[in-house]
Amino acid sequence: RFGKKLSSQGTKTRMDPKEPIKVRLRKALQNCVASRSFEIFFCCVILVNTVYFGIEAEVLAQNPSAEGSGIFEIVSGLFTAVFTAELLLRFAHAGRSFFCTRDSGWNIFDSLIVGISLGESLILFIAEAGTTSNLTSMRMIRLARTFRILRIIRIITFFQPLRLLLLSVLSTLRSLFWTVLLLMLMLYMFGVLFTQATTGYVASLPEGYELAEDELGLRIYYGSVGRSVYTLFKSITNGVDWEDVVYP
Repeated sequence: RFGKKLSSQGTKTRMDPKEPIKVRLRKALQNCVASRSFEIFFCCVILVNTVYFGIEAEVLAQNPSAEGSGIFEIVSGLFTAVFTAELLLRFAHAGRSFFCTRDSGWNIFDSLIVGISLGESLILFIAEAGTTSNLTSMRMIRLARTFRILRIIRIITFFQPLRLLLLSVLSTLRSLFWTVLLLMLMLYMFGVLFTQATTGYVASLPEGYELAEDELGLRIYYGSVGRSVYTLFKSITNGVDWEDVVYP
């Protein structure tokens, strides 16, 4: 599972006791970042962080006044520190090639998520210092937390089957787009036909004629092109019972 990930980081280098301490430290860093234990550890940290997101959301849903409590700030700060340390270690290991390797896209993604987390911590610090209003700070913190949840996507980088599955889904998006477009065209075509039929029927009624209860469905479901298309869409996605839209 981790083979291709590790191969992109490089193989382990042997250390010579006679080498300068700086060289040995650099090789030790390379061996650490390139090790399987390093990847497994941070994979576990991401999984724990994912569970924490759910616990935090559930607690705040049950007790909204707990937002901004010290325990959540401490735990979030710890996760931010761990992921920042990981990013710095991987950057120190890769050097300038950090943004030029095969995994540069994921590296940029990690950098953005860590940057957002650091920005959230900075906003909390500014809010506690009283240099900005609490309302503005809470809005910015909620926005940062919305993007922070994207860290869960990083799990894909650690499991090759998930990466292959994601690539397979992305490769089908073009075909999916044309399928959805064809479906929308068909819904629009029949929506126009049903709207024309409804308009013609209503126009043929005597002046002052009041629609019966069952005929009111024509206005509700097919009174305009938008309503007709919406009704057809709901009928194929189980949003409305077929008998309700067919009977009028």
